[in-house]
Amino acid sequence: MAIQAIDGLHKLVVHFPIAGFTSSFLAAFIALILDVRTSRRVASNTLSEEEQLKLYTIIDRFEFASYYTLVIGWLGLLVAGLLGLNDADNRDDFGNDLIIYKITMATILLVLTTSLVIIKTQQLRSGKKIFGSDFSIPLSFSARKSEYLFFLFLLLMALITILVGAAGGKYVWGSTIMEEIGLDPLIP
Repeated sequence: MAIQAIDGLHKLVVHFPIAGFTSSFLAAFIALILDVRTSRRVASNTLSEEEQLKLYTIIDRFEFASYYTLVIGWLGLLVAGLLGLNDADNRDDFGNDLIIYKITMATILLVLTTSLVIIKTQQLRSGKKIFGSDFSIPLSFSARKSEYLFFLFLLLMALITILVGAAGGKYVWGSTIMEEIGLDPLIP
């Protein structure tokens, strides 16, 4: 049962999760690199307290950007997914392999994103931070391993987002850039 008033909006909204997850990944990458470098310099006593404060403030700002762009991407994924289901329902496309692939990959992406948003929100509410402090995912990881795990989840989300987008491009245009770079076996 497609809603005619919102038919076709999926094409516009789909860019929010792409931008959100990409920005979140890049901000987390920068925060992780800065934290690793800062931690090494702190351990070797080559930073004054003022320099440490300045660097950890910069790391906090990138963490802030990573979190909020992750939330924007998550909200965009929810809206784009619902609008995409509306469009697919309107065109009776649920039998198409690319649409089924997109729905499956987007569902995996939604589960990963929801998990990260919940974990990160709980950590921030308790005053802990991912980078440059005492963050730990509720598993037996050290703080550094938790940072890497968080970053790897963001990387996985970025890759899945590329696959979902490529499947959409192949569905709409008949081909995708994945074919040009030899990664077309990843798309049905």
